[in-house]
Amino acid sequence: MASMEFSKKLGQKNFELLQHSTSGDITLDYASVVGYGSGVWY
Repeated sequence: MASMEFSKKLGQKNFELLQHSTSGDITLDYASVVGYGSGVWY
């Protein structure tokens, strides 16, 4: 959320999701997962 607010102040309004995965993608246990994501504001 902090990066979103900072990007707004810089006038960067576009966001591109580069990668999204969960811990379940590695362990194959989807009962309890942690999500990870990376993206870029421009």
